[in-house]
Amino acid sequence: MDFFWLIPQKIAGGSLPKVSTDFISLQNNKIQHIISLVEDTRDISTLVFGNQIKLHHIPIQDWGIPSHSQIQRFLSIVKENLANNEATYVHCHGGCGRTGTMLAIFLVESGYAGEEALKKIRDIRPCSVETEEQERLVLKFQP
Repeated sequence: MDFFWLIPQKIAGGSLPKVSTDFISLQNNKIQHIISLVEDTRDISTLVFGNQIKLHHIPIQDWGIPSHSQIQRFLSIVKENLANNEATYVHCHGGCGRTGTMLAIFLVESGYAGEEALKKIRDIRPCSVETEEQERLVLKFQP
């Protein structure tokens, strides 16, 4: 599992956690919430059970972009977790396209210009925001 902090001890991103040791690593990093952007969470939902990490599922098609309602739900979860001082891990399969897009949108919501948000997320995770459609969404997003 690839793991990176967007905001240390607050919001992290990365790839799909696949084995129980990935969840131990998330717990060791004080992650209390996982936002899964993959279409099917069957593989991880059984691993999350008993690990005291809350799983939020916002399915976005691979290489796709989120709907307005998915963006609003994502931002609502992240903001609530921040207000409660609870760390969040955001992932898709590889931790690049969908994850990078949603984290860049969070940065725009937090006051960054679209270009600045893309630069910041790509400085941390160079593969972030993989398609032109994802990039356009970030650049056009209005908080």
